[in-house]
Amino acid sequence: MDRLEDEGRFRVTFDEGDLFAFRTPSLLNVVLTGPWGHSGAYDTLEAVVRHHLSPRKSLHSYGAAGLPELGEVIEQTGAGSKLIFRFMNPARREAFDRRDSWVQSSAELRNRIAGANVLEAVDLTDREIDQLLAFLDTLTDPDFRDRRDLVPARVPSGLMPQPPPLQAQ
Repeated sequence: MDRLEDEGRFRVTFDEGDLFAFRTPSLLNVVLTGPWGHSGAYDTLEAVVRHHLSPRKSLHSYGAAGLPELGEVIEQTGAGSKLIFRFMNPARREAFDRRDSWVQSSAELRNRIAGANVLEAVDLTDREIDQLLAFLDTLTDPDFRDRRDLVPARVPSGLMPQPPPLQAQ
């Protein structure tokens, strides 16, 4: 059965202890690697930190309203041994769009996710959260903030590449 919810590592191991468990990425350069969360649902590092302070409460109050509207969605399919990338069929698009609000529309699913959570709520003041964010910023490689030196002067198409904007300090 194809479920709309993302059951995390359980989809690989079929171990109920892995329900809604997701890989934790490295904290190296974490301030520069947004959006955050396993699905990119948080557009600021502070938002994902606050979520993890009280994950059960955050789950019940989460809304996908902050997510940007999607334009065309590209899906991967195949024929024989050839991969094909194409715009999603409009008949499938409605179900795809429902994925962003599916959890919030189902109290049963929210309760399953909350029940699988092993993180206890932590009370931090705004000052302590600011200190935690400052600590996370110290894990940023200074050379990673400005990668303009990696932009080539020319590319095979002959177009002149534009350097990316400098990351905020």
